[in-house]
Amino acid sequence: MALRGVDISEKFVDVHLLKSSGVRSRYSSSTDENASYKFETGDQSLKLIAAPIPVPEAYEAKILKKETTYNKEFENYSIMVVDKPLSPEFKAKPSDEDTFMMEKDITSLDEASQFFSNFLQGESLVFSLNNSVERLIPALTGGVSLQEMSSLVHETIAAQWNNLLRTHSLKRQRDARFQGLLSSAIEIYVVSRLHDYIFPLMVTAFADEDKRIYTKTKEFYELQVTADQFGAPEDFAVPLPAAVVELASIDCLTSPVEKLACLSTTMDLIMAEIKGAIVDAHCVLPSGNEPWTPPLQPRSSDLIPLVMWVLVQAKPLHLASNFFYMDTFQWTLEPSNVLSHSFVAFKTAVQDLLATNVSDLLPKSKKIMRELSLEDLIKVTGVVDGRFNRGGDRKEVPEEERGTYTPLDRQLEHLTSMIEASTRELDEEESMTSEMSQTTSNNTSGGLIAAFQNNFGTCLSKQGKD
Repeated sequence: MALRGVDISEKFVDVHLLKSSGVRSRYSSSTDENASYKFETGDQSLKLIAAPIPVPEAYEAKILKKETTYNKEFENYSIMVVDKPLSPEFKAKPSDEDTFMMEKDITSLDEASQFFSNFLQGESLVFSLNNSVERLIPALTGGVSLQEMSSLVHETIAAQWNNLLRTHSLKRQRDARFQGLLSSAIEIYVVSRLHDYIFPLMVTAFADEDKRIYTKTKEFYELQVTADQFGAPEDFAVPLPAAVVELASIDCLTSPVEKLACLSTTMDLIMAEIKGAIVDAHCVLPSGNEPWTPPLQPRSSDLIPLVMWVLVQAKPLHLASNFFYMDTFQWTLEPSNVLSHSFVAFKTAVQDLLATNVSDLLPKSKKIMRELSLEDLIKVTGVVDGRFNRGGDRKEVPEEERGTYTPLDRQLEHLTSMIEASTRELDEEESMTSEMSQTTSNNTSGGLIAAFQNNFGTCLSKQGKD
């Protein structure tokens, strides 16, 4: 943080690369041509005592950490971490806050709160924002319809946007980027504060639709439906735990934008986990001297069946309520925004899921095994073992099989490795149990002294005879 906005120039480096005046001297100087900066090292600080610029009477940098190390020639030097630059001339340039804000959108309550702490100067402005929320609560809980509720919240956000925008400079008021950020921050803040009052009303209003979606996902979950049965390529029917966990958290979020971001992140994680599985499968096989076709890459058309499968695994309780909340209490995102695209994809996936009956499902691939019988286990283990030689190294891939190794094959190898590790662990436990039982048997039959002799190498048996 102390270097944010500071220009790290050659001069800056020279001033901060110090040369000691002697082996045990507490004085040092900069490494520029004239050694023009002089410092005195104390126990807890580094004091600037001479410089070619006017220096405050006591300009000191606090030493946060100090370590001594060696270079390649085994010459020792010290590394010191300090709390600020060693000379007052190295100051952060005045930052253009508007430019800084261009780097990231506001998509969470924490980011909205941070925005207000930076750009709402004065307690009266914060009080005005909070007071507008408090005044809304009686109106929202007075029996108005959900659409009327949406209009009241929108009007309050618009009024606060006008009030807060006027407190800024004319330049900032005209900045479209700042206008958008202010609008997003107010919307997220206000709706999040009202979430506990308005979302339960939506859960009540959409109880039947929520139940319909949940029942459908539960039905497919209990049938252990796989992604390929929804139309995804069978090679992509691999576990997607990160995406499932992300989607399952949607009810814990309070603002529509945060929920939209959850949907977008879920889709990103689906693609990331699929691509990761492909890379994992691709990297384990040597290609030999001949080129070979890489595994199938995911396409956008594969995403909807995968989203359907993630919905089945996550079994969200209030998805219809969340969809209405995101659609009706969010006004700042453009249709072209990536969060809006994710919303459309999830709506499509839910519609397809509700329209799919068990009889419409595609046959499950024989390569996908949610549960293994003993016969299946022996077969899978034999197939995987055939890919390795006795030394444990992977065999060269035949030319006709190149390009056919998939993420599912890699999953089977992981499964076999886990089974082998578990078997080894079980064997070791049984061996230890057998040894303990034998020792107990010896003790019971009068062989306690012999056990001591075995364990400690002491010849106590003679004493026992005596």
